[in-house]
Amino acid sequence: MSKELPNKPRKSRKKAIQTDSIGPPAQLPSSDEMKIDPSGNELIQSVATPAIKKPLLQKTFIQGEAIKLFKKKAREVLLVGGSRSGKTFIIIYRQLELAVQNPGSRHLIARYRFNHVKNSVWADTLRKVVKLGFPDVKVSWRRSDYYLELENGSQIWLAGLDDKDRTEKILGMEFLTVFLNEASQISYGAYTTIKTRLAQLIAGVPPMLFVDANPPGKSTGCTRSSSGILNPKPI
Repeated sequence: MSKELPNKPRKSRKKAIQTDSIGPPAQLPSSDEMKIDPSGNELIQSVATPAIKKPLLQKTFIQGEAIKLFKKKAREVLLVGGSRSGKTFIIIYRQLELAVQNPGSRHLIARYRFNHVKNSVWADTLRKVVKLGFPDVKVSWRRSDYYLELENGSQIWLAGLDDKDRTEKILGMEFLTVFLNEASQISYGAYTTIKTRLAQLIAGVPPMLFVDANPPGKSTGCTRSSSGILNPKPI
């Protein structure tokens, strides 16, 4: 007679999870945080705020000194330096900084020829400044009129003083800052005319004129005045 053996319990192949004797197993952090309502009746889910991108811009020592100069009492500033010295970049950086800080403000970047400002500033420098200095700022590129609009309503306009129609349009607007790029190419009359557009009134922020130029040589047709702005060289 055969004898029936009792079934033995199968051993589980799953490994036991080791826990701390003083509390429940540790859980991986979640992107959302669950909070208990003060009444104790329900749970409130709060979504974690996304991390803010840090600016990628690393200013040179000279650019840092330029920023300090911009924040002093002078209302007209001239930067002189060689090609690719970073003077144009840091001026546009300051204009964008003021645009972010002052909603609804307008800022102008002007050069003698519109094609030059379009190719060098609109297609290159301005985009680099936005990407490296203001990665979290939402902007709209209005190519039909060539201006940049920030989400707070501020605008950065581009102009060429060789375009009569565009210049007349610009002269009908008021700006918080004006930047005359490559000033040695701009006439003194154009400078005095554009300067009258520094008329946008924002409490606590006086209008400011920025100018940059390459080091003057013997062939240049202008010299610096005591205020730092280019004047016609006497004949």
